[in-house]
Amino acid sequence: NERYLRPTHLCNPRAKEIIAMANHLGAYKLSDWDFAENVFNFVKKNIKLAFVGLDREVDTLRRGSGTCVHQLSLFAALCRAGGLKARYKLYSLALVEPLYENMVEVSPIMKSWYDALGSFMLHGTAEVYIDGEWVVADPTFTPEYEAAMGLPLAKLGDDPMGIWNYPLKDTVMILEGLPYGVGVAWNFLVNFLAKGERIKIDRSMNEARKYGRKILEEKGEEEYDASVRAKYEAKIPKITLEKIPNIVFE
Repeated sequence: NERYLRPTHLCNPRAKEIIAMANHLGAYKLSDWDFAENVFNFVKKNIKLAFVGLDREVDTLRRGSGTCVHQLSLFAALCRAGGLKARYKLYSLALVEPLYENMVEVSPIMKSWYDALGSFMLHGTAEVYIDGEWVVADPTFTPEYEAAMGLPLAKLGDDPMGIWNYPLKDTVMILEGLPYGVGVAWNFLVNFLAKGERIKIDRSMNEARKYGRKILEEKGEEEYDASVRAKYEAKIPKITLEKIPNIVFE
């Protein structure tokens, strides 16, 4: 029942599938860093970002897709199953330009929501405790998608802040587990109100992955990553606020 090792909402390290996968990835056999790196690479390369309803870590494992929160829960569950403490670092964020164009602009509903707020309501990273330090883990994007967006290929220990996202001030939360009820509004949105919009976004990301796969096949992951890291500069999109004619200020 130790904190950061015990089960939390939608993150159960005691599920049989999670225990089996943790052992497959080297739990209790490899060094803490090597095991955590295996978990990170597994989630990053095998769980594709997709807008689906929030559910359990085993559902994410079986499906092979999920939102960033799904990925963080799976990463944390696998680490905890292997004896490594893991937690969430959640925040609201602004996206860099390529991601805004690929994930936001393709959906009128998403664009209106994002432009009105200037950010996404919830994103984050996981953190795993290795050799006395909390190490950042951001397995959000597959290498193919990162290549298509012109991003460095994220590794265990890379912080996405200032690379592809900018957290809003005073929104960062460090949590052992997800709050109960966190997925109610999101699940209603993706399952009932915006199914067509979700399909548009998922299709746009799939097309980007195909393009990114070609890039990596031509250059190779190591060469691509080295060249991008040497010159990468994040760009925040310019958001245009449009006047709504039926709203009048006197």
